[in-house]
Parts: sequence; structure tokens; C-alpha cells
Amino acid sequence: SLEFTVAQSPVHMRGVMVGLWYVASCGISFLINIFVKFLFNCESQYICTSFYYYITKSVLVLIILIVFVILAKRYKHRVRENEVNIVQIVDDHYQRYMNLRQQFGSDTD
Repeated sequence: SLEFTVAQSPVHMRGVMVGLWYVASCGISFLINIFVKFLFNCESQYICTSFYYYITKSVLVLIILIVFVILAKRYKHRVRENEVNIVQIVDDHYQRYMNLRQQFGSDTD
């Protein structure tokens, strides 16, 4: 999902989008998890024996899944104006290097 965020965001906003992605994926889930654990008085950070705790987590995941499916269906894939062909870029760079080397002579001559 991070690669998708970087690929689909505008060039000048990529840093902001990566930061928002990080906050959304790590920070918000961490806060929701802590809130739900305190709500059901879990024994420790990893152990919670309340049945309603797991029902609540399942409902939250279901809501997130529904929102994801709705947003995914409405999403329009961004098409870049210019396709980047890395092979062509490398070939052009190497050809320019070889032309300059022939023009000015070899360093070892």
C-alpha cells in the first residue's frame, strides 16, 4: 500500500502522503487498539478474555472493510502523462557517455 501511495500521489506531495500513510496505518490503529482494550478492562497488553472485546474488534474490521470496498470501487486510477522507460534512460545515458569518450579521447591514452 505504501508503493501505491507513492505511485499515485503528485510528485511534490509524496513526502506528505507517506507521512499521512504512516500515521493512518500505525498511529490510528494503535490508538483504537488501546481505546478498545481500556474499554473492556483487558488484563494486559496482549491478553483479553472478554467476548465483547473480540466482537467489537470484528465489527471494527468489518466497517473498515466496507469503507475500503466502497472507496476502491469509486477510485479512478491516475494515469501519468509521460511513461518512464528506465531501459531507454540508461541506454541514452550510456550512449551519451560513449559519444563524449570518443569525442575527447580515452582517459588512459
